[in-house]
Amino acid sequence: MDIDKKKATNLIKKILKIEKENLKTKKYNRSQMSDKIKKMIEEEVRKCY
Repeated sequence: MDIDKKKATNLIKKILKIEKENLKTKKYNRSQMSDKIKKMIEEEVRKCY
């Protein structure tokens, strides 16, 4: 299975951005953030396949 490094890098940047934003605002708790990140990853995988 090949991984598109550009897409993976962009996804990591998006995750880091929302994590950084959440550290400031505390809008989401730990489980909500993990669910949000999981959803982002699943959406990206669905786009690719």
